[in-house]
Amino acid sequence: MPGAVVWFADDQPADREFYKGFCQLHGADWQVETFPSAEKVLEAIKLQVPDLVMTDVDFGPGMNGLALTRALKAEYPQVRVIVASASESALIDWEAEEAGADEFLSKPFRLDRLKATIQRLLESQTTKQERKD
Repeated sequence: MPGAVVWFADDQPADREFYKGFCQLHGADWQVETFPSAEKVLEAIKLQVPDLVMTDVDFGPGMNGLALTRALKAEYPQVRVIVASASESALIDWEAEEAGADEFLSKPFRLDRLKATIQRLLESQTTKQERKD
């Protein structure tokens, strides 16, 4: 979906830079923003609602990615959410699904899978919007 607004939430600066670079290198015509915390995402969404948010599970102190997912889905159910975690626990995957995540990715993930997942979720959002119109 050209021009889609895609946000990445991760407390690691290197990961945030990676996501920006990944989107630029792979020709994605997305408007990309990164945020260091769940709280920053919730502040920013008051000004602009993204099409998709990818969030890490663990942020350290404060709200985690699962709580962010629940908050996003409660207020903005149209926003697609990907939850990512370095933990390969089936429990985290289940918790992400229960929180309302559209997809769960276990880190490290293949870059082609990340791109395909984002594109699939953005396309499914476009299809839903077209059905409403």
